[in-house]
Amino acid sequence: MFFFLVLPGALIWAQDIQESPSYRQFTEEETSQFNLTAKTVLAPAYPYLAQDIVDRFGIQDKQGIGIDIGGGPGDLALELCKRTSSFFWINTDINTCFSGFLFQGAREKQCADRIGFLFADAHYLPFRDNYADVIVSRGSLQFWKNREQVFAEIFRVLKPGGHAFVGRGFSGNMPLEIAKQVREKQGGGPRYSPADTSVELTGIMKNLGISDYEIIRPRIDQEQVNYGVWVVFSKPGEKAGEIAD
Repeated sequence: MFFFLVLPGALIWAQDIQESPSYRQFTEEETSQFNLTAKTVLAPAYPYLAQDIVDRFGIQDKQGIGIDIGGGPGDLALELCKRTSSFFWINTDINTCFSGFLFQGAREKQCADRIGFLFADAHYLPFRDNYADVIVSRGSLQFWKNREQVFAEIFRVLKPGGHAFVGRGFSGNMPLEIAKQVREKQGGGPRYSPADTSVELTGIMKNLGISDYEIIRPRIDQEQVNYGVWVVFSKPGEKAGEIAD
């Protein structure tokens, strides 16, 4: 089975999903359950994270292409689309059952002309080199079998001067009380060590020769709530740190 998709300015190759190392059959039940979780328990996280990304990279009124890796039903991509007037966002996931939820949300938010869905295994991103201005991913990296390989792919797909924001948890602009409520609904939240993940991400950046990066642990002083961990990095180039108007 092959998937082809033509997107603005892209050259995307076909991939046999049956040979993808992360591929498996997803059921409608589990897909619907995750969508429900995204629309209820995790719903408060996406607007704050999207606003943080838009403000951090200054893309509110810029033109460009953004990719969300492992975006599921597209809640983060949709929030980003709302906040960027001239960006086209591509929500990718290895579970194609999410596409219907994404386009339903896009119609409701009146941004269906600036968002798309693409099947993608994060280890083999189906985009040409130097394609995207911004690449984001929330809550996907823990499922990657080879994280260094995925980060290498992200770096390859980024344009010179492009930015990536990848990790898990919440953004620092999310109020503590709201974060507490989300974690309570999650039964305390996922059990992992942000400190250990920080060390791992630092090692990956160094192994890949990425020098322009920052490890972020939001609200580290608020130990009663796990805000997670993020890595933000840029691809150097003539317009490093900038996105063309």
